[in-house]
Amino acid sequence: MFSLTKRNTFKTKVHIPVPGQKDGIVEFEFNYMDRDEIVKFQGSLAGRDDDESLIEIVIGWSGVDEEFSQESFSKLLKNYPGAAGAIWAKYLDEVRIAKTKN
Repeated sequence: MFSLTKRNTFKTKVHIPVPGQKDGIVEFEFNYMDRDEIVKFQGSLAGRDDDESLIEIVIGWSGVDEEFSQESFSKLLKNYPGAAGAIWAKYLDEVRIAKTKN
């Protein structure tokens, strides 16, 4: 039966671009936001860096050689510049919300 109560978290695999190689695949666990929460979150993005923003929705991962932490997540985003866009795009795809202009 379909439930109208939203889930608190969900997991999905994200393809992380790796220059000169096949994409790395990481399974992320995300906080689930409803439509109003996503709009509010998108409105808060101006002037914030990717680390600060995405750490609010990413709460864990598997398939990575380091445990998830704010430090290791920042390392991922620093070492793989395409990761932030891939993570956010997959999140929006999963919750089926079209991107809006900032």
